Amino acid sequence: MTGATLHIFNPDTDFALGYDGDNFTPKANIISLRRRLALLPSLWAAPGDAILLLDAPEKNMLYADKVKEKTLRLVSVEDLDDNDFAAIKPWGWNPTIRRLLERHNISSALLPSPGRMEALKELAHRRTTVAFHQLVDTPSELLPCELTSMADIEEWCEAHPGGYLKAPWSSSGRGVRRVLPGDNLTLTRWLTGTLKRQKSVMAEPDWKQEFDFATEWDIHHGEAHFMGYSLFEVDSRAQYKGNSRASQQEILSLLQSRGWTERLLQKQRYAINRIIAPRYSGPAGIDALYSPTLGFNLCVEINLRLTMGLINILKTGNTTLQ
Repeated sequence: MTGATLHIFNPDTDFALGYDGDNFTPKANIISLRRRLALLPSLWAAPGDAILLLDAPEKNMLYADKVKEKTLRLVSVEDLDDNDFAAIKPWGWNPTIRRLLERHNISSALLPSPGRMEALKELAHRRTTVAFHQLVDTPSELLPCELTSMADIEEWCEAHPGGYLKAPWSSSGRGVRRVLPGDNLTLTRWLTGTLKRQKSVMAEPDWKQEFDFATEWDIHHGEAHFMGYSLFEVDSRAQYKGNSRASQQEILSLLQSRGWTERLLQKQRYAINRIIAPRYSGPAGIDALYSPTLGFNLCVEINLRLTMGLINILKTGNTTLQ
């Protein structure tokens, strides 16, 4: 297997980053997703590469045809010790996946150092969006803010009905709660647990968006390289529902019809190069939105990992990651 890349689908990576340690166990629904889509990397893996199965394989697995077409090798955790890979490419890095690979004798040269892991954890915290917004000139009254006590949260909620409270480390809307009437008990329980585990929550006003989209990037050698756009759908509580199959030209036409310009894309690139690129290399997605009343929100969320939007771009075969 010398020269092959080992791909790993670990969709729990954002939650694992928020865990205080390197032995994170995801919830059952995340494990189910991980098992069901274990072969997803076959869509972008090169012929002859390998895919790590973190769980027992299912029968009739999705994308099994792609595995066969590209002659990919499926590797169990127990098999890792007997392989010699040229590169490791997980869905996203976190201390738990790093520890697993290290325990199975994967060369430290292929793994991020503990220092890089700590830097990634800090960058992946949602407070990074505040610095991003400041660099792209978002009005101060629309900036997210970090809250660390129930008293501060209650005061913010009273002033921002319909706003959003977000766990510092989470993904796909699973760590997001909207401030809605009649939801006090459920919201309080969630806030209490989040403050205990992650020490704070991020609060963001409601932009009343028309649609959500993302810009997809590949960051390497200290610089962000634009890969394309993605368009996706979320529900009223900001839970991710799925990506659009619209082409790059169709998405760009939609954005331009609402006033999107190259200058806005370059603002994002500038912020990425200032804040993220000096401390992170790999795929990244910047979630954004358009509001008819407030314009473009250039940074709803920063995803320092692969995203479904980027996968749709890679599937076309017109571009590849470094």
